[in-house]
Amino acid sequence: MRTEADAEDGVFHYFGYGSLVNAATRPQSHVVIPARLFGYRRAWRVSTRRSLLAGACSLTIRPAGPDSVVHGVLASENRVSLPTLDRRERHYDRLTVAADGVAPDAPHDHPGAVYVYRVKRAHDRFGSRRFPVLLSYVDCVLQGYLKVFGEAGVADFMATTDGWHVPVLDDRAAPLYPRAQTLSPAEQVLVDDALATAGATRFKRR
Repeated sequence: MRTEADAEDGVFHYFGYGSLVNAATRPQSHVVIPARLFGYRRAWRVSTRRSLLAGACSLTIRPAGPDSVVHGVLASENRVSLPTLDRRERHYDRLTVAADGVAPDAPHDHPGAVYVYRVKRAHDRFGSRRFPVLLSYVDCVLQGYLKVFGEAGVADFMATTDGWHVPVLDDRAAPLYPRAQTLSPAEQVLVDDALATAGATRFKRR
């Protein structure tokens, strides 16, 4: 079934605001450009009690005021890739955002409506020490934001994401996140400093 987020040439468009910003986690797209999503904030929420994340938090978006802006990437891929993306985001609902809800950061032909993924309502709750944020997940996301938006983009990500009160499980040495990336020493320091500034609590499991 086609929707207004599918172009006539068989290309679909989606907005990534977390791990999808990191190019190493997604297939080669036709076009990937920095963009903004209006009216939302990110949040660390529990995706599911039994998942690849073994009971941990995932990023989602939540409606916020009209002045709220989430920076991310606008990607375009061939229609045949959509089922693969849906499987990746299987704990999320695929929503269609109207044309005025997303804007490229640079002059670019606007694709019109865009897909965005939001965690399913049944899993939409803040985590805890039992269902923590994974440091390997944070590493992946912030590495992506650093490469696309620089250090200012990392700071903006931290400021526009809720849930830093949820404990962060330090699994960097043995990542639990299925799309974990290797960070340089400088990138590790940047992530560690960002979490400390946000007041996040880190712990390790014995």
